[in-house]
Amino acid sequence: MYFFSLQSLVCLLLVSQFFNQIFETFLPYWMQKRTNRQVADKAKPLNAASKYTLLEQIHLEKDMYTYLGTFDDYLELFLLFGYVSLFSCIFPAAAIFVCREQCF
Repeated sequence: MYFFSLQSLVCLLLVSQFFNQIFETFLPYWMQKRTNRQVADKAKPLNAASKYTLLEQIHLEKDMYTYLGTFDDYLELFLLFGYVSLFSCIFPAAAIFVCREQCF
């Protein structure tokens, strides 16, 4: 009885983590890529000899992706620092892999 409930809880946890990972990571990434692709299709390289008028150019640039700030960048660095701090005692090469990931 106890083993069956533990096995159910583990299965429920794994399924829940899998779907949370999809909804929190892949879904926003896919939506952002789709938005960027739509904007890139509309806004071709705008240069001095552009066929767009100033008003059309303003509207195209208004629809472009905006930089939301550095919060997400610092959050990613903070999470990587936490992972290195937690797992460096059992996997000392973690710091090397994190540095390699950030540099390349």
